[in-house]
Amino acid sequence: MGRLYDRAEIYDLMEDDARYMWNLGHWQKLFQNKGIQTMLDVSIGSGAMTLPVLDMGITLSGSDLSESMLKRCREKAEKKRLLYPHGAM
Repeated sequence: MGRLYDRAEIYDLMEDDARYMWNLGHWQKLFQNKGIQTMLDVSIGSGAMTLPVLDMGITLSGSDLSESMLKRCREKAEKKRLLYPHGAM
């Protein structure tokens, strides 16, 4: 991976609670009445777009080519206490 992509902290510079809530609303609307229980994000990056589904009780698994992005994603999930015991991500 390129060096820029491995600098996971820069991908979250524009992240805040309002954007998190917007993403959550997006997934709620998209998944409404669909019975979605699990989700796979094959390019999860820092998790900014898909971590909100954990607030909906959806099991999220993710992969990424960048270990630093996966580390950042795990840290964000743990900070929000969203990381499920089985180790999603």
